[in-house]
Amino acid sequence: MQTVNLRDVFCKHFKSDIYQNIKNRTWGQKSINIASLISIEQLNRFCDWFSLIPGHNILDACCGVGETTKYFSERMQCNGYGIDVSLDAINAAKKLIV
Repeated sequence: MQTVNLRDVFCKHFKSDIYQNIKNRTWGQKSINIASLISIEQLNRFCDWFSLIPGHNILDACCGVGETTKYFSERMQCNGYGIDVSLDAINAAKKLIV
């Protein structure tokens, strides 16, 4: 499995101690996202709200590096697709699914 450092690829400013402190205090250290701030609990609530079942298709517009898309598709056994205007983000997302 290839390791991808998404912070270096897509959002270098998220490395700052100030950002990490704000993120952790606001959303908790379990938040999987580095670009959009959302907690695991909130992601799980979305899974319930969407009524996803295995085999459903998910389209994530503005997917960034694809962390949320990957989480939904793996947790719910769905097919995840993402689009974004950032070529760097898309290239990082492609490495995430390998």
